[in-house]
Amino acid sequence: MLKKLIYIKNVARFQHERCDFDLKDFNLVFGENGCGKTTVSAIMHSVAKNDPGYITERKTVDSSSDPEAKILNGDGKVLEFTNGSWVGPVDSADVEVLDSHFVNENIYSGHTLSHDHKKRLHRFVIGERGQKLSDRIDRLDTVSRRLSRHIANIETKIEGEITSHDLSVDDFLALEEADDIDAQVQQVEQDVESQKKATKIRKQKGLRIPSLPEVPFEDIRELLRRTLDDVAEDAESRVTDHISRCMDPNGEKWVQRGLSYVKEEECPFCGRDLSEVGLIDAYRSYFSDEYEALKSSVARMHDQVVSSLLTQDGWRKVTSRLDNNRTQYDHWEERIEVNYQIPDGLEEEIEKTWTQLRNGLSKLLERKKSTPLEPVEIDEKTETVWEEYESLGNRLSQYEDTVREVNEEIGAFKSELEEGSLEEARARLGQLKDRRSRYSDRGKSLVKRLVQNRERKVQVLEEKGQVKEDLDDYQTDVLSSCQEEINTFLRQAGATFRIREAEVGYQGGTANARFSLEVNEQTIGIGNAVTEVGEQSFRNLLSEGDKATLAFAFFYARMNEIDDLSDRVIVIDDPISSLDEHRRNATRNAILDLADRARQTIVFSHSPRFLASLLGEYDQDSDSRLLQTRKTGDKTSELTSWSEDELERKIENPYFKHFRSLVTFVNKREGDPSSVANSLRHVLEGNLRRRFPDEYAKKDGSVGAFIGLVEDADDDNPLAGLQGTDYFEELKTISNSDYCHNPHHDDSPFLPEPINETELATWANRTVRFARALPNDY
Repeated sequence: MLKKLIYIKNVARFQHERCDFDLKDFNLVFGENGCGKTTVSAIMHSVAKNDPGYITERKTVDSSSDPEAKILNGDGKVLEFTNGSWVGPVDSADVEVLDSHFVNENIYSGHTLSHDHKKRLHRFVIGERGQKLSDRIDRLDTVSRRLSRHIANIETKIEGEITSHDLSVDDFLALEEADDIDAQVQQVEQDVESQKKATKIRKQKGLRIPSLPEVPFEDIRELLRRTLDDVAEDAESRVTDHISRCMDPNGEKWVQRGLSYVKEEECPFCGRDLSEVGLIDAYRSYFSDEYEALKSSVARMHDQVVSSLLTQDGWRKVTSRLDNNRTQYDHWEERIEVNYQIPDGLEEEIEKTWTQLRNGLSKLLERKKSTPLEPVEIDEKTETVWEEYESLGNRLSQYEDTVREVNEEIGAFKSELEEGSLEEARARLGQLKDRRSRYSDRGKSLVKRLVQNRERKVQVLEEKGQVKEDLDDYQTDVLSSCQEEINTFLRQAGATFRIREAEVGYQGGTANARFSLEVNEQTIGIGNAVTEVGEQSFRNLLSEGDKATLAFAFFYARMNEIDDLSDRVIVIDDPISSLDEHRRNATRNAILDLADRARQTIVFSHSPRFLASLLGEYDQDSDSRLLQTRKTGDKTSELTSWSEDELERKIENPYFKHFRSLVTFVNKREGDPSSVANSLRHVLEGNLRRRFPDEYAKKDGSVGAFIGLVEDADDDNPLAGLQGTDYFEELKTISNSDYCHNPHHDDSPFLPEPINETELATWANRTVRFARALPNDY
């Protein structure tokens, strides 16, 4: 229970408001729009949710200080809102609030009932017991996810202990223990080492046979000696003599090319007739086709020797193979019985001879290329180098027999190696190590933890399944009951729609309340935020009044699902917005029903008539309190006590206000004389309209107009019965008095005459008696 709202500071229009009244069991708060009643409701909502946001969002705009509030609960304990949060036993308040926040958060926002609304509506509808079950499921979900992380972490650690790549964690757990595992591991480790050595030996290559390229020495000799028999000696002599006297070494090529430009015995340079020039015939003979063929042969042989057979570094291939054989033999020397040896200095001899032979043959062929018709003899040095080259070739041929013998021995040794597979040995070793690791202290600890966590997760999932089953059964019953309660209220409120198919959905993995609308016996989905314009849904099927009625129906149905409301505070803010009279009455009856069962009820409304109807029907008048929020300035408001008289005057008909002002003036001489004089005509007109609603309603006129209707009435007119009566004569007398004329009206163009209060009291008394149909006693 909320005993007292002590003060509100810096919250919306309440800048520093202290309250000097206690709250009762049944509290009605009146406030016109913009006076602050919703602010007080928001403070109650903040208490209900223990959520400071409902207050902080309403901080006074032009204030530099933080919002503050203080409430005294029924236990005499203070709830204080300071520094952005509540201090005190907020959870003990047990406040249930129906306001715009509740509707926007749980039912709909604007024209849309979204998925989030459905989730929050589900939490609201299933209530405290259902929420406990739902929270239990959430906690079990959290535990299950935490256990899954633990299990995954332990499995990762176990995988780090596994040697065999194809062994799963579950296979690791199922391994059997072996007594002699260390000895078995040691033995297989030796096998692995042996297989590793054998595998390495099997992959070790044998020796390779080196050889020197075959050089066509005799062909070169023959080519160097070759001449052309058909070339005249005098032609050659004349050409070579001319070229040597007149040209440089490139002259021969120049002459050869220039000869091709001679056409019809005419010099291509000066145009001279060449038919009688003997030197030209010598040129033609000298540069014949056979001559060109010889030069080409010499050039090809030169390229073959220096570019193919005896390349500049070609000897390295031979000496490298000899060096590699020496290295390879070192690996095999202890395993085979072959006396293998490469003569010292053989590599140097090969390099030297190779290079000298290449250089010598190259020079000879270059010389032949420059004088193709001149025979060239191989010099003695080149002959000697050639003999050394042949000798090296013979020595390598003898060495080839030794290499073959060594390779035969290597092949025989490989075939005698222990049969077996290194991979198989490693697999056996991995299996044994896994068994040893499984029953090591660390392995047993990891397995124990894994088994315990897995068993715990199974228990958690089983418990979650049972709780979910309980929740499903409970919330199905609750939703069914709520649907019935809601539809009962909708019928009582005269609504033309109902809800159908109320059930729990799990869209998005979270429980949410789903229902459909029945309109004109047709079931239509409520839609959502993305429902297209033009498609029937909650957005366009229900009016604003329908939506407000539905929101109250959900709240009312939920309150009816609570077994005991005797410790609850019910707060309802403006429940009749957009409602017609019928629905207002149904809402009033529902609020009174809740008030009878709740510990405390607080209703906010801008309608004094609705509050009056609540107060009039509430049985326990002594336990009720009337309050109002009212403006005290342009920016401030206050929350104050209110009386039933003030409430009555708020809803009183203008006719009765004017009548009461006359009675008060007659009996107590209280009231402004001008206002009292103005009330005379209002009372006369109001009384006549009530007495003669059909006849007087036909004319929108003054009292004088009514008098004219009576005087002109024929015998068939009911007003004719007033002609000549004391009642009618008194009416004419009062209406013709100075105090009932226009000069006393606010809109008179003349200044009113001074009012004699005694005379005014007389006319007021006569008017009251006329309204009461009492005879004139004057």
